[in-house]
Amino acid sequence: MKKQVFVLVALCLMAGCARDGGAPQPLQLHYDQPASFFEESLPLGNGRLGAMVYGGLSEERISLNDITLWTGEGETVEKDYP
Repeated sequence: MKKQVFVLVALCLMAGCARDGGAPQPLQLHYDQPASFFEESLPLGNGRLGAMVYGGLSEERISLNDITLWTGEGETVEKDYP
């Protein structure tokens, strides 16, 4: 019974790999036009500093953000780095 289950799982895995050819697909985003408003823009950042990128060819529009804008005060972090 265990052998039959193993063979069945192996066949399913091989069928899944054969479907896409095994070649990795490139991770790319394509858009027809630049973002018109905030909710369409793409977020970049690390949680403390951030930017919303709207895109565009002739001119680039970016909205910058800092955590102090949301909390109203600076973030208290222990600075143990040189």
